[in-house]
Amino acid sequence: MYVAKYDKDGDIIEKDRVPLTYGPKEKFIRRIKEVSTISDTTRTRITLPRMGFEMLGMSYDPTRKANKLRTTSGTISDGSQVYNYAEVPYLINFGLYTFTRTIEENLQLVEQILPIFAPEFIISMNFSDINKRVNVPIILTSTGISEIYEGDFSETRSITTTFSFIAKSYVYGEQKSSPIIEQADLRFFAEEDVENAVPSGKPVPVPETPEITPAPDAPSFGTGNEIIDDATPIDPVDVSDPSKPAIVYPIGNTSITDSTGSLVTTPANGAGPLAINGYYPLYTTPELAVLASPSPTSVRENETTIGYHTHEFGDVTYYMPNGLGAAQFHGNYEGSGLNIG
Repeated sequence: MYVAKYDKDGDIIEKDRVPLTYGPKEKFIRRIKEVSTISDTTRTRITLPRMGFEMLGMSYDPTRKANKLRTTSGTISDGSQVYNYAEVPYLINFGLYTFTRTIEENLQLVEQILPIFAPEFIISMNFSDINKRVNVPIILTSTGISEIYEGDFSETRSITTTFSFIAKSYVYGEQKSSPIIEQADLRFFAEEDVENAVPSGKPVPVPETPEITPAPDAPSFGTGNEIIDDATPIDPVDVSDPSKPAIVYPIGNTSITDSTGSLVTTPANGAGPLAINGYYPLYTTPELAVLASPSPTSVRENETTIGYHTHEFGDVTYYMPNGLGAAQFHGNYEGSGLNIG
């Protein structure tokens, strides 16, 4: 920055460059007032105009807070991959001071500073090898002019202008290196298996099926409202006979538990399985039919019920599990059961 002196016609007769030094304001004022001594016979004064600046403090800026786990990565000059976590925003306060002997020189410096800040001036800074070209706004917050005029005629006149700035800067943490990826595992799935896909290297989960365990014989069973009160238990089918179904649901001799081992139904409550008009196995609730199904999520063609389908006898709806294959009968069951008109 420069200050100039003009003649009466407005032409420049002298142009001086103003030095800029880091230091507190009070130190400059003291050097202006006092005469330094080089020797017993030689004394000098500080040359004006002059400029000085100092950092006044720092404070955290919560308005620019970023996610702490966000990372910035890049490759540095030696080819290494490095990264660091999110920067911490800080406000840096600092002041700029101008010292002149005349008000004209002071205003010349003010006119060169104020137009740059409206009220901020953005600079681009390189903080590290991976944090480059970071925009840092510098905001001019206040300006004040003061004049030292007290004292006798031997005192040196000094006009001081103070500029206060805030820089919206950042503080970056340690840079860390990351290993180079040398191997990657890929796993492909058929289109129908995408929804049931599991991460590579982990066993495929096997869906749990209802546990069927023998239960004590009961003299009779019903639904609780005595809709059926004379059902006859069916003897278990010999699974060693190839002509018989491999999955057996004998009436009156089974109890069904869920995957946690909790008892769901027994022959005593008449919930099923039942054989009615050659249809087998039937249950009195859809939940029990789903538990008895080997594929509880299957849906039959042109139907919407999941894991079961329904049959109606004597104005009563019964539920048959889906997915039993040859172990389910639709009017062709030859075992003992009920005949309802």
